[in-house]
Amino acid sequence: MRALLLVFCLFITPLALGKNLPRYDPEAYCQADTDSPSLYNLCIEDEQGYYNDLRQSWNDVPDDIKSYCIEDNRDGIGLPSYSMLELCVSDEVEAANNVSTFSFD
Repeated sequence: MRALLLVFCLFITPLALGKNLPRYDPEAYCQADTDSPSLYNLCIEDEQGYYNDLRQSWNDVPDDIKSYCIEDNRDGIGLPSYSMLELCVSDEVEAANNVSTFSFD
């Protein structure tokens, strides 16, 4: 029973709560990216900026884009990051607002 609850919490709950801005570990992400203190600090500053931007706009992002980008960021290479989440969200919102059409003309 306890294992089933753990599986639910780890896999089902994040999908149900996809409307909330996810909590990532920027320190771990930035540390995995470099051994340089100056690059680490730059990475942390970037992650903080992307997080702040996402926090401000998150309620305006359609739920399907939130879910897609959260899953895509989690399934990508390496640790999830706010920079990759913001890139996905901005690309998907722009694409949704500029849907391409096909013509046989």
